[in-house]
Amino acid sequence: MSIYWQAIHSDGSILDQFKGAKYQNIDRSRLIAFDLWQHPDKGPGVEPKLLIRVDLRNDTQDSIGPKRLIWRQRHSLNGRGEEFSFHLVGWQRTVEGINVQSIAYIFDEGGVFLGGQFDEKDQFMYSVQPLECEADLV
Repeated sequence: MSIYWQAIHSDGSILDQFKGAKYQNIDRSRLIAFDLWQHPDKGPGVEPKLLIRVDLRNDTQDSIGPKRLIWRQRHSLNGRGEEFSFHLVGWQRTVEGINVQSIAYIFDEGGVFLGGQFDEKDQFMYSVQPLECEADLV
């Protein structure tokens, strides 16, 4: 099974990775939701399943900044030397001058880990390095 993303913009348009959309083409200024879908193996009557939706609608106040999307797919090895992958998805925002994150770690083979702030010492929860298209990330 594979996991792919969909980006939903405020005008109702959807960018779909499964249909060839590129992450850098997301209009982050209009992004209101970011979904991860699980696409099962082909078969009759088999439909994709929504795994998680990150609501990015902004409910900002003076001391709270807008939610900014964070997403990455990472690959690692387990204790037997077998490769596995997972997605980290969530948001970051500035609250009274402090950068905070809310991030879920979705494993391709099942399982979800809900994390908080990045931790550089953790094998999964280390921070992301912003890409060119992520100028809004701190």
